[in-house]
Amino acid sequence: MNKRLDKARNAWTYLREHGPKEFLNRLRFGPPRDLAKQYGYTLLAPYPRHPQTDKVATNTINWFLSGFSATSGGHINIMRFVQGLETLGYECRIVFSEGQWMGAPEAVRQSMVQAFGPMNAKVYLDAQTAPPAYACIATGFDTAYYVRAFASAHKRFYFVQDYEPWFSAPGSEFIFAENTYRFGFIGLTAGHWLASKLHTEFGMETHPFAFSYDAKLYQPLPRQHKATKRIFFYARPETERRAFELGVLALHCLHQLHPAIEVVFAGGNLERQKFSFPHQICGKLKVSELGALYNSCDAALVLSMTNLSLLPLELMACGTPVVSNTGPWAEWQLNESNSKLAEPSPQALATALAEVISSPAEWARLHLAGLNTVMKSSWDAETLKVAGALAHHGCTASAA
Repeated sequence: MNKRLDKARNAWTYLREHGPKEFLNRLRFGPPRDLAKQYGYTLLAPYPRHPQTDKVATNTINWFLSGFSATSGGHINIMRFVQGLETLGYECRIVFSEGQWMGAPEAVRQSMVQAFGPMNAKVYLDAQTAPPAYACIATGFDTAYYVRAFASAHKRFYFVQDYEPWFSAPGSEFIFAENTYRFGFIGLTAGHWLASKLHTEFGMETHPFAFSYDAKLYQPLPRQHKATKRIFFYARPETERRAFELGVLALHCLHQLHPAIEVVFAGGNLERQKFSFPHQICGKLKVSELGALYNSCDAALVLSMTNLSLLPLELMACGTPVVSNTGPWAEWQLNESNSKLAEPSPQALATALAEVISSPAEWARLHLAGLNTVMKSSWDAETLKVAGALAHHGCTASAA
């Protein structure tokens, strides 16, 4: 109640001081934008070089993040490699570029341990106060500006999981993201498509790694085949690159072909959506809840107009056939032998889904092919690839 009264008092004060027109504009558009503050990272000058930089151990790595989410596949990936490199003898640190707002460093560290599991890494909440390191690793385009400014390092790497300029329409943020590929960093890229694109278009040195899965979370369970087919759809309308509208139209077309289907949505907020077919909305789920859900579905529609996420392999690990769109950003991992690919149109994707759920032979083929694909993968093997790239540039692990 006190918070509501405080908000009411603040609103009344703002109305009295600024007038009704500005008050309504504030409600409609939010506070005025301070662009120099919002995009200040693009203007950073080099930080002072730490006096101990030349003596720093070759196994020290500063990972630069802008924040974290326990359900973010990107953050789960980053922390998986942090933990993997620690087991190989690297000393990792987590540096939040401007994380003073997050609270005490140890409290943030404990929250990360709770979210991602044990780690030895210390947490720093200000890029300017982070210790010197042999290597710094940017993990997103905004953090790349801080890594460029951080003078207390010998080598700079870029952990690139997607082509971030495509997250925005061509404009300022598109350019801010694209410019970072010209900083001269060494790329550690999720897959060969990104490695080739960044090398060909920007001249970056790139070292690709592949995806794997967590066998503790994702494994096949006994299935009950029912008359009503369940189709899982990774639905995130707030993330344009996941092609939510295209997926819903494909499912609408599928429902016309096979009325006895139920669509299972998970991933994003669907409160403002209306659907013409039977459906279940699961929203955002804990990672521990996903395996059982995937196993309950007969097929999965996973779309991406930029680099793939971890989802296809995690679904395959549960034995659920994957249907996805064609495109070089998808086909570095998915192909006709382990998934069902179709041109990104509603009709083509609906036809692909129909072929999977209506043909027991095709379902069985993709079920087994997916399991075989993931069984050949290993996070340990991918961590060794990243460690090899680091060692190639002098960032070597300490002896066990």
